[in-house]
Amino acid sequence: QKSAYSNIPDVPDPYMNSFVLGYFDGDGSIFKKSDGGYGINITSEKSIITDLKNVIFRLSGVNLKMAQCNNDKSYMIRTSEFCKIYTLYKFMYRDQKTFLKRKHDRFISYFENSQHLLENCDNITPLNIAINL
Repeated sequence: QKSAYSNIPDVPDPYMNSFVLGYFDGDGSIFKKSDGGYGINITSEKSIITDLKNVIFRLSGVNLKMAQCNNDKSYMIRTSEFCKIYTLYKFMYRDQKTFLKRKHDRFISYFENSQHLLENCDNITPLNIAINL
């Protein structure tokens, strides 16, 4: 059976979150914006970003924006919406023991300081921040 995504490996769905997390740890970022909110992005070539955008939407329900970077060859998927960041975090870090600690810690810091925003997220079970994933 041929993969639905021709530019990323044919990873079985139960493990695709690990692949996405690895890609995020290598070519993604979570950053604090000037307005105090946060944003996340993953950058790569257009064909890979298109496949990542589609697989993330299919498996997590998060529809990320796709944009061309300043140079002609790189594209990114991104969001600064709290609920999308939170849902993507839950998808990527599900059952994970190996990840880039500094990026994970930045997510945790954001969520600890933004718990009041969780009530605005539909269909999201609040994360127990005290649990180390």
